[in-house]
Amino acid sequence: MPASLSIYGAGRLGQTLAKLWHQQAYFDIQQLYCRTQSTCLDARDFIGAESAQCLSNSDALSSSDIWLVSTPDSAFANACESLKHIIRPGDIVFHCSGALSSSELNRLQAQGAFIASIHPLHSFAQPAQSLTQFAGSHCAYEGDAEALAALLPAFEQIGGHCFAIEGNKWLYHAASVIACNYLAPLIAASHQAFAAAGIDQQLADTLLQPLLSGTLENIRQQGPANALTGPIARGDHDFVTAQWQALENNHSQLAELYRDMAKHTTRLALQRDNSEELNAKLQKLRGIFEE
Repeated sequence: MPASLSIYGAGRLGQTLAKLWHQQAYFDIQQLYCRTQSTCLDARDFIGAESAQCLSNSDALSSSDIWLVSTPDSAFANACESLKHIIRPGDIVFHCSGALSSSELNRLQAQGAFIASIHPLHSFAQPAQSLTQFAGSHCAYEGDAEALAALLPAFEQIGGHCFAIEGNKWLYHAASVIACNYLAPLIAASHQAFAAAGIDQQLADTLLQPLLSGTLENIRQQGPANALTGPIARGDHDFVTAQWQALENNHSQLAELYRDMAKHTTRLALQRDNSEELNAKLQKLRGIFEE
């Protein structure tokens, strides 16, 4: 008989994981807790676990073998307060925060629960899409061995590739944010620059798709520094300053972003095995952007 799983805060992440496990009958989805009953009912409909209880009153919660706390990170303390009266020795409680460790659940560990944190490197913006895209996602884990012994096979069953995280989770999560969350504003800035050049967003997306996919593949094969192309990689002072000036004349905020990115790109270009002539050009560019 599968272990019972209850979810405290059945948002996009919680719904997605629960449905993936429910589809494979890996866990018995027992309880869903949300702030409103309508949200909870919608979550249950998405998951498809018709027998799961929908609760919006934490006092009505009952015991469960495993608890997923998938509230915002700032609400972990409230979740522990709500669960403290039903946690039994040997129960498993975990969260999926990328920045916070399992120690956020220490209050429940003190009552005999085994705790863990498992963070999938995956965007859950659209749960319906995540159902087909989750497989292959890497999941950073840490916590009690007893909790991990039960949870890691569950994530692997739905296609997760689990790896231990032992360093600073804030730095780990910052790395993820830079690569994922900061890409969206960079693309938005690119759209703005294209629009200023008279190119609409639909065409801009068509132009960007092969550039982005090709760049990612080059980075995978060669590493970030060696994958660099374009005017900074060539040390083309006149070309870069002309672009910067064109942005300054049309959109000062884009020009500021261009300058910041050019500064980091120049530093990266200097890490390559360049000729003395190219390094001299890059140092000249670096002086302009870091002055």
